[in-house]
Amino acid sequence: MNNLTRVIVAFIMIASTSGAQNTLNVEYSSDNRLMKNVVTVGVLENDMVIHGWEWNDIAKALDIKYGAPEEDGGYLPAGLIAQDVQARYPDAIEVDNNGYLKIILPVLMERDEIIASLVLSGDASIIAGNWLAMRFLRDCFTADC
Repeated sequence: MNNLTRVIVAFIMIASTSGAQNTLNVEYSSDNRLMKNVVTVGVLENDMVIHGWEWNDIAKALDIKYGAPEEDGGYLPAGLIAQDVQARYPDAIEVDNNGYLKIILPVLMERDEIIASLVLSGDASIIAGNWLAMRFLRDCFTADC
């Protein structure tokens, strides 16, 4: 695993390491129609792109957790984008009750060996809006990672 991949894996660690509550039961949309100011954070070995973004006003109108701070249980704005996953693994996507796309983690794991390896090893959890270790993100953007 190269250094960039290690950094990306650290980005997508299970957020419980940073104090988020009930993260394994949280699923929310990572549909690009709910985002603005999307940037590429990195690329995994399987060429799946990890993004960072801001939630747009549509997302914020759906649920106050879109755009809320991490310490208030907010949905974190980073990870895989549902449309990117859909282009490669259409069966790993479902439409939520509001008509937006979300990632089905078990199906994605079945289809992608790298994703499965990251999740099963405990190094990463890639789910819907993808909880991140925000403490690591803050450290990474304020220091040399």
